[in-house]
Amino acid sequence: MPTNLEFITSFDITSSQEETDIDNIFTSKYNIYKITFADFKTVSSTHENINLRVIDDSGTLDANSVYDYAVNELRSDTSYSDNKNENFGRIDRLMMIDESPDAFNTALYVYNPQISSAFTFFTWQGAGRFAGASRGFKGIAAHKVAESVRGIKIFGANTGRPYDTGKIAVYGVL
Repeated sequence: MPTNLEFITSFDITSSQEETDIDNIFTSKYNIYKITFADFKTVSSTHENINLRVIDDSGTLDANSVYDYAVNELRSDTSYSDNKNENFGRIDRLMMIDESPDAFNTALYVYNPQISSAFTFFTWQGAGRFAGASRGFKGIAAHKVAESVRGIKIFGANTGRPYDTGKIAVYGVL
């Protein structure tokens, strides 16, 4: 697998929000992208699962039941758990975030987003603190539509649980 990274863009989360578009980041220059999410925290004491959907080349968010995913959650306070779905309306558990001082960090790889004849695939792993305990996530997913994808949207699984801290960086993998 190629290992050289080329920086594309980054931005900070500095205001309260329940969803974030990371749009117009994929081009035909790269077949693999790395997106890092650093120091994500919720506004209040209620935790939140952060999920993902793709934005196609026309700017349409794909909320259809076209995602398969599997996530393994490692926990320091109890046994591990698995979460998986087929033909689901989103990719679940990219991160599970909580309030300060707890924070979560994730590295997401996106494969083939600009190949219109191929599915877009994802792998990720993340670690952080949640409710005072250490947690880790490792996941795989597919967006099962052969189309060009130009970006992603991350969003909370529940309304009323915004995040206000985090940094997102996007890299092309050479």
